[in-house]
Amino acid sequence: ESPVHLDAIELWYRWGANESTVDYTVAFNGQTIGNGTLQRGECDPYQQSWCLARAEPGADLVPGSYTIQTQQGQICQNAATGGQGMIRAFASKR
Repeated sequence: ESPVHLDAIELWYRWGANESTVDYTVAFNGQTIGNGTLQRGECDPYQQSWCLARAEPGADLVPGSYTIQTQQGQICQNAATGGQGMIRAFASKR
């Protein structure tokens, strides 16, 4: 409902054995507005290929609908997300 500063994003990602980064794009209301690289983080202790993917874009965002898409479609998703994937955003109000 008001502008925010996006400090970080995190998502669960199924990493390949030798992967440590993955590129992503961000769209706002259907139009690509930026891109970046997610870094591999902590892994699930029981499923080592599922690890956090994190970036710190430091971007100012206005209210609206944003979509994050990775280079490869390996974002964790389930019925609770409607098949859209689990993404966490950390932001502060502007």
